[in-house]
Amino acid sequence: MDKPNYLVWDAVSVFTPVQAAALCCDIQPDNWNDSGRAEIRKPTPQVVLAMADTLQREAEPDIKQTGSWEYRGRVQARTKTTFHRHRLRAWAEATGHLAAMPFLLTPEERAIPTPQPGPASVRRADAESNLYALVGLLSLALAERGGNMRIPRQGGHRFHAKLDSDSTASWPPVPGQAGHLK
Repeated sequence: MDKPNYLVWDAVSVFTPVQAAALCCDIQPDNWNDSGRAEIRKPTPQVVLAMADTLQREAEPDIKQTGSWEYRGRVQARTKTTFHRHRLRAWAEATGHLAAMPFLLTPEERAIPTPQPGPASVRRADAESNLYALVGLLSLALAERGGNMRIPRQGGHRFHAKLDSDSTASWPPVPGQAGHLK
């Protein structure tokens, strides 16, 4: 699936539900066809359908009646659902999804480069130090609440990867289930 052509979509202010959903998923909208003969069928991606459903529920679509007709004594209405760019942006900002939806950003906002992570070794070292900081914070929080927490590495004990064979504790046998072969 191709990325959207932002130069084209920046000029558009009103979107159909499928267009809005595809663009929110950072996918170029296509002429998807979910019905018909198999050789001409081009189903809408599931992620786009799910996003369209979410937008219908949460993002304040504009629903306009475009026509009506009578069928078996009842008046039927034809409606058209659309989304305006400013409402989609307000929804994305309110839900924290704006950064993941570049089509809602202005060209100037899109031009700001995102910081790239450093080499893998630096990221790994940061992750390890962050883990130790987190363990320290958890230990402090637990100690303040009056509990105690024993962390094997801090207590000088080694981790037992194979609890059955590495441990000296005796464990009760697991009972067999009725009807199962032993």
